[in-house]
Amino acid sequence: MKWKIAVLVAIGVDQEGYCQVLGVMEGIKEDKESWRGFLRHLKERGLKGVQLVTSDKCLGLVEVLGEFYLEAAWQRCMFHWYRNEASQVPKTETKGVMAMLKAIHAQEDRDVAEKKAVDVVAKLRKQKLTKAAQCIEEGVSETLIYMVFLRELLDTDPDEQSAGGRFVNRKLVSWFGFLPGAKGAYNFRDFQ
Repeated sequence: MKWKIAVLVAIGVDQEGYCQVLGVMEGIKEDKESWRGFLRHLKERGLKGVQLVTSDKCLGLVEVLGEFYLEAAWQRCMFHWYRNEASQVPKTETKGVMAMLKAIHAQEDRDVAEKKAVDVVAKLRKQKLTKAAQCIEEGVSETLIYMVFLRELLDTDPDEQSAGGRFVNRKLVSWFGFLPGAKGAYNFRDFQ
């Protein structure tokens, strides 16, 4: 008999943009209790100041996150969301739809990105790709949370303002702290 387990992994990003494994724990499955145990483990080891958690839409994690990191925002992983979107369209349309999704996330603030998403939904409906349009309507806001942090950075970093407000991931990552007690952005991913 084969045993299926989930391996829960937390990866943090330090101030230089390097990833580091913060914790790994075996879970029975990706349910609330497994995530609760893992988050408790991280908290007991001193992980503090988490501001942003990114994951696939693992409901167990999303449901218990606030029990341990009330101040942390949750963001749906764009890679997983793009992959889910791709499954809603014929293979011949995938490249075009992916370009539309990337155009949403290329916008410089959340309001503009949300307007772009409305335009993309209309275009997809016109192309009779209604399942893809519906997925965007239902999930795009979950992938735009990071833009709140971009806005905060824009408002506090005059060098970025003078550069036209454009960002590279390295700059965003360096703005967040990593060490326990510092303000931090952490990326929680699950691997099976």
